[in-house]
Amino acid sequence: MKCSAGLLLLLMFLFLHAYHFIEEALPWLDAQVYCREMFTDLATVEDVEEMNRLMNTSWIGLERRGPMRWMWSDGSGTAHFTSWREDEPNNVAGNEWCAEFVEGNWNDVPCDQDLSFVCYERESFAHSLRYFLKSLMWVTVQQSKTEMM
Repeated sequence: MKCSAGLLLLLMFLFLHAYHFIEEALPWLDAQVYCREMFTDLATVEDVEEMNRLMNTSWIGLERRGPMRWMWSDGSGTAHFTSWREDEPNNVAGNEWCAEFVEGNWNDVPCDQDLSFVCYERESFAHSLRYFLKSLMWVTVQQSKTEMM
């Protein structure tokens, strides 16, 4: 039972994002640099619940890397969950390589626009795993002490 609770704690550390809305308007690349220096990266969105936590009209960490290949900037891969506005992405004038969150959906826009942005912060896997293993060791030590008494 204690192991299951520890595993749940580990999974929470691995998959929960803390979002930080930054009001300063910057181009996408500058926003990404800021997020990487201060947090983890520009926001990734894995489901509707996470999307509902975002602020309107802001950069998210989604960028086009091919004709219709949209990837998360943090290296987590292809965007499997998407929420494009109707008729988007449309790559108007062939220069819309970044994504913004606007009015509850996503829109592709030129990366050099100045927009507010959303960063996310997530515990690293190594840190979470180390915490989890230490917790297991502590529980084991406590159980051993109890059994010795």
